[in-house]
Amino acid sequence: MHLAARPDREMIRAILSREKPRLSRQMVQEIICRAAGVTHIHQVALKPTRVVIVAAGQGSRFEGVTPKILALGTIGRPILLRLLDVLAPFDPHPLVIVNRNSGPLAIATAQQDALHDPIWCYQEEQRGTAHALLSSAEHLHFWDNLIVAWGDMGALNERLVFAGCALHQLADPGMTIPTKWERSPYVALLRGADGTISDVLQARRGDVVPARGEQDCGVFFINGPRLLAELHALARQQQENTCELDFLTLIGQMAARNERVYALNMGTIWDSQGVNTLSDLRRADQSYMRIARETEHDLRTADTIDELLDTLTWSSIHTDLFATLFQTFRRVDREYTSEKLDTLLNMLPDGKRAILKRCMRRKGAEQ
Repeated sequence: MHLAARPDREMIRAILSREKPRLSRQMVQEIICRAAGVTHIHQVALKPTRVVIVAAGQGSRFEGVTPKILALGTIGRPILLRLLDVLAPFDPHPLVIVNRNSGPLAIATAQQDALHDPIWCYQEEQRGTAHALLSSAEHLHFWDNLIVAWGDMGALNERLVFAGCALHQLADPGMTIPTKWERSPYVALLRGADGTISDVLQARRGDVVPARGEQDCGVFFINGPRLLAELHALARQQQENTCELDFLTLIGQMAARNERVYALNMGTIWDSQGVNTLSDLRRADQSYMRIARETEHDLRTADTIDELLDTLTWSSIHTDLFATLFQTFRRVDREYTSEKLDTLLNMLPDGKRAILKRCMRRKGAEQ
């Protein structure tokens, strides 16, 4: 059942206009399932979606010796591949926008990893995130549903992406933004009286950002033609200005025309971490490991087939977690012990099933 067919759009819009309290994972799961008319997350049918990873920045503030998108950290897995692990279940061929300096190495890294098959696009001029998206317009025209993610997200919880994608398709606002509350945020989203987002403050452009604020999680949901219309409008406004075209500027631009921009307040400081410095990379590694431990716990405690499928559907199951999955599967006190793993995987959404099967083949080859 497709989400857009459900009659609960206004209910979802009312929930997304809340600022506080933060929506728990359980609350979000119940909201999505109720609105989609299903009982479990793995039964939710998302519409076809194009993923766009904006990774064309020069990373001038990053002190590492490699391009920022390929930084390994203590995890030993480049940031770009971590992002593809999270986002490829939503799009088998994510679009990755790179620059001429880091692009060839990024392409070689993805090809060597061989788990993902992205489409590559070059931003020839370094003129900001909105300009990067305009440079890839030919790949975006015919997609009603887009996920735009920053290429420096060293840790991103797949649950944020799944929930944001599902609720955006349910409510159909101008844009949906998963958020979290942070001390000393890079950006701070501002809400209007109705709870929708009205503008964004950015320290990098000289705005006075509050000591604690609601910040995006580095991932955004928007309609493709709508995004391109907003990008072209921004470019026209600044056609005589050589400054960068900033994607976040679209938030205030859309709000000024009463285009609803919703924030999904469900994230924590552990659910996402962008990387600008080596300190950020260390924090991203900690968040990455915490997300992995949370997923491992959910795998170990899943008692029923539906609980296991829910965890597999909206959690990042990396190769290292397959040992836990197989151990869990051998438990004799579980409802699913009589099922074959392949049978269960065939019950998952297409994108997640394909990723997990590729991971299984790799794990088998390594052993």
